Amino acid sequence: MLATKVQSLYIYPIKSCRGISVSQFEITASGPRGDREWMLIDAVGRFLSQREIPRMAQVQPQITDSQLEIRWPGGEMAIPLQASSSRFTALLWKNELNVALANEVDFSALSEFLGQPVRIVRYDETTDRKSGVELKSPGSSDVSQTRFTDRNLPIHVINAASVRALAAEIGVEISPEAFRPNVVIDVEPAMSEELWRTIHIAGNEMTNIDLCTRCVITSLHPHTGEVFARQSLKGILNLRSRFRNSQTPPLPSPEKTKADFGLLMVPKTLGTWRVGQEFTFS
Repeated sequence: MLATKVQSLYIYPIKSCRGISVSQFEITASGPRGDREWMLIDAVGRFLSQREIPRMAQVQPQITDSQLEIRWPGGEMAIPLQASSSRFTALLWKNELNVALANEVDFSALSEFLGQPVRIVRYDETTDRKSGVELKSPGSSDVSQTRFTDRNLPIHVINAASVRALAAEIGVEISPEAFRPNVVIDVEPAMSEELWRTIHIAGNEMTNIDLCTRCVITSLHPHTGEVFARQSLKGILNLRSRFRNSQTPPLPSPEKTKADFGLLMVPKTLGTWRVGQEFTFS
């Protein structure tokens, strides 16, 4: 197996809002602690993302010991972590999820900033959403749940070498943050991660490794939500095609609608991951 080091770690407390760079995070039974634990919903309970509201990129959450602090240009609010809440059924793609709804919080200022009525719901121990592996028996150390991720695979890894290649391809400076990863590594050659079948992070084996299909959010600046990389999806397809053709024998060309970039996976065991820890792959 080949080895590198974890370069950066990120969590995204509120789904599709701005992320937080951290030096370490704990892997819980539903993924990195604090990652995508909250979610914005509209007036009828459907989840919201930067696809509909690009300004969500300007909403910066921060988790403290007692509350979720939320700031945006011209406003701020806080949700106590132990706030009284009622149960609510929210829709995440086709998944109906029983979630906690903070019922004593005023969302009017945030709603005004985002241009429509919004509320925030939280994933808690009552919310049941299976991860990409079968639900394990009580007491198992395996990660068996996932929170408000688009797919039910809670860890997203991006290769910084591939991001640099994409930036050169489209002629726009772009950073790994644009792809909302949990883990950033740096391995040449670019796009080689498509071939990895075995991955360990800090000795933790990954399972259900799969490619991450990108959407229009990759064209949005991760701090402003403004369009800055219009050709990102086309650039990804070009990179994938050239890389796959360079292999011996050449790999099948990617589907025109499959702008896959980065990896999704499920950790097999719990633990703490830190920047600088070993990342091995083959």
